Amino acid sequence: DLYEGDHGEKLSVRQRNRDMRSGAEKDRGTSAVILIDEASCVFYSRCAMLEIECLGANAWSEKQIAKRSALCSYLVAIEDGEPIGICSFYTVSDEIQIINIAVSPAFRKKGVASALLDKALSSGLPASLEVSCLNHAAIALYEKYRFKAVGKRKNFYRDSDALIMIKEASDEHTCN
Repeated sequence: DLYEGDHGEKLSVRQRNRDMRSGAEKDRGTSAVILIDEASCVFYSRCAMLEIECLGANAWSEKQIAKRSALCSYLVAIEDGEPIGICSFYTVSDEIQIINIAVSPAFRKKGVASALLDKALSSGLPASLEVSCLNHAAIALYEKYRFKAVGKRKNFYRDSDALIMIKEASDEHTCN
């Protein structure tokens, strides 16, 4: 299977995984390294601002992030000491429930969401999520990760329905 790189080049899964060592993804256009790590209280206020920037009315507050970080995994993509993307998810029994993914507009289409998803899905467990029916970029990303639409939730978001997507268990968690 081939993975499409950030600049349209075709990469093998082995090349992609080599780039993902230690939870870091090198942005092929620059010398920046994006680190993926669990959120700490140092980042809660900046993550809340990032969520507001990306998710608007659906964003979590700093207080909600602090509370939920104790209950779920809250990953942060960091460049130059600043959060540029987040991914939160629950691992319940034998399934991952992706809660949200948000990437700063300045860092979109640079592999940040893919790096966050790779880390979140690294266990190979089946996964599920809801995504706005209006968020075509996110739907396309999830489809690359072999998520399939299985239903809709009416009025799930303030401005749209949610598409329910699931991904079967797999040893290979990266996109093709």
